[in-house]
Amino acid sequence: QENKKALLLDADGDKNPTVSALSKGKGEKETSSLAPSETGSENVSLDDLPFSFRRPKDATAGFSSGLKNMAKGIFGGAAAVVAAPVIGAQEGGAVGFATGLGKGIVAGAALATTGVCTGMYQMGRGIANSAEAMKEQKEGKEWDEENRVWYFYSLPEEAERVLNETEEEYIAKIKSKSKLKDGANDAGKKRPGRKVKELEYYEVLGVEPNATPGEIKKAYYLKARRLHPDKNKDDPNANEKFQKVGAAYQVLSDEGLRAKYDQLGAQGVDDAPILDSGAFFNLIFGSEKFEPLVGELQLAMMMSLGAEQGLMTESFMEQSESLDLEQVLDKNSMILQYRQSKREVQLAKNLAEKLADFVSCTNKEDEKVFEEKVHAEAKELGKDPLGQSLLNTIGYVYVEQAQSFLGFSHSLYAGIGLNAVERKRHVAATNIRLAKSMYGIYKVSKNVEKKKANEKKNKKPEGSGEDSGSQQEDKPAEMSPDQEIFLKMIDTFFNMSVIDIES
Repeated sequence: QENKKALLLDADGDKNPTVSALSKGKGEKETSSLAPSETGSENVSLDDLPFSFRRPKDATAGFSSGLKNMAKGIFGGAAAVVAAPVIGAQEGGAVGFATGLGKGIVAGAALATTGVCTGMYQMGRGIANSAEAMKEQKEGKEWDEENRVWYFYSLPEEAERVLNETEEEYIAKIKSKSKLKDGANDAGKKRPGRKVKELEYYEVLGVEPNATPGEIKKAYYLKARRLHPDKNKDDPNANEKFQKVGAAYQVLSDEGLRAKYDQLGAQGVDDAPILDSGAFFNLIFGSEKFEPLVGELQLAMMMSLGAEQGLMTESFMEQSESLDLEQVLDKNSMILQYRQSKREVQLAKNLAEKLADFVSCTNKEDEKVFEEKVHAEAKELGKDPLGQSLLNTIGYVYVEQAQSFLGFSHSLYAGIGLNAVERKRHVAATNIRLAKSMYGIYKVSKNVEKKKANEKKNKKPEGSGEDSGSQQEDKPAEMSPDQEIFLKMIDTFFNMSVIDIES
């Protein structure tokens, strides 16, 4: 919406008459005042009230807004009737209770009446705006949820503006408005040393043994990108180097495995479940072959900044004495927003260019050629690790969004919005799968802790006479806790990627 708003502010007023409503600038809205300014009293904006007065798009939006207003008024009024006498009794006993009850009834009636009236008002506005909504949609305009106006959207114009701004320019713009200065990080601070038996994995990633998790993530991001076999086809050892980087990261990014490696070296993690580096890379960054379709995944963006998803990293924490952490986090958040905006516009541009070949088809033969080309591309993409799953995800998004856009032109089902209900169900199911996989990691970790505690408690002295070895030989081999956690992590990474692509 911010991108569209900026585009509107630069648009030609003759092209879109409704743009004039945005001429007030960012953050300003048309509001009604409940007290005239000439009285000298403070004006009360409609935005200060608990009821919505935003312009509804059509009848559906009007009824939604109206029902919410009614619910706020009725439930708010009921709460006032209940709470006022209780507060009155606490402050003034029986007299206070009676006074509070009277005030509660008055306030409750006022809130309920206001809620119903404003609700009816919003419904009426929605019905009145429906004719305009149908007209504007037929003309190809889109609805701006933030500014509540119809506008013409131009992908070429937005692409020209967004894609030509470099990240360096964007960062410089941020720094000019922030107290954060170049070099303001933990580089000058000495961290405690870390005793390790071997340095190989640290040297593979190019980090010190006392590197923070954020530094290890960033090092892996840079190394894996640079050494990927697809970018080094002339190097016969490219795959071997890439596999070493992936193995090193998978060990050093796990606190338990890292502790074992530091203490025992490579032999201490021989039995650790290590995923193929190519598949692991695709889980986090997405296949480079898929990049024109899905762009750089958000998890990869965060790793490129050395940041945990939604969390403050150790490097941030170490800056707390000299920097405003909120500013540091805001900076990274804005960089991620910039990259995500650029990603979305670039993907839209890529898709438009791909579909241009189909739009230019003049006969069935041309369409057949286009379809064969797309099928061949999909077949090639399906050969990648997780390729088929990613193709299914992308295909679902294309079909669902196309149905939503076409509406009644596609089917009655899409026209009345049932596909939107189905999408909400689909998104909820994906989020539940992600939550289950994350809870699985937590559950396995807690079971490991409990098992270790029991083993320590029930440990038998040496020479007790029990031959536990013969009993264990009869037991079937079980998956180790590390393997269980690792598989859960793979499932979690994949679900995160699906949510990222679908959103």
